[in-house]
Amino acid sequence: MTYLIEMGVDPKLLQLSLSIPSSDIRYLTAGEMTQFGVTTSLPATNQNVTANGGNTPPTKQMLN
Repeated sequence: MTYLIEMGVDPKLLQLSLSIPSSDIRYLTAGEMTQFGVTTSLPATNQNVTANGGNTPPTKQMLN
């Protein structure tokens, strides 16, 4: 419960998950994911990630 709160997830999500039988599956809607704090309503950005975390600027190609 503490971890959920630290991550900004609504503890009601745990309550919901415990109400579903272990033999069943319940998928969250996009609205529920936002409501419970699993995702944000901000649009995803398309960012390129490099192996070194993006700390090195791109190199210029030299033509001979």
